[in-house]
Amino acid sequence: MHADVPRIQCGACGKTAQMTVLWAREGSGFTLLFEALALSLCGELPVSQAADMLRVASKRLWRRVHYYVHAARAKDDMTDVNHVGVDETSVKRGHQYITVVHDLRAKRLPFATACGARS
Repeated sequence: MHADVPRIQCGACGKTAQMTVLWAREGSGFTLLFEALALSLCGELPVSQAADMLRVASKRLWRRVHYYVHAARAKDDMTDVNHVGVDETSVKRGHQYITVVHDLRAKRLPFATACGARS
């Protein structure tokens, strides 16, 4: 719930609810301005550091990151991807690896996933 969103009482049933307002995404718990700031920080810092700076739980920020990544991926059209390159790279000096799939023509990274530890 947003602290800065007015509450209204339903005349029919008497229940109290928050008004729908333009500056807050439904169910986010943040105003859009705060959400934009939080996501900008997450682009520059580890999510845990951004959460510490904003004094919120990192889980709350991860939910927003996942929401917007999912929304962007749903709009992403990959039907023109014909030439890909696949590589595995180390994340932490020989302990964790990720597999990356590159679109060689558009020079973008449409997919990456963690592979786990190598023996």
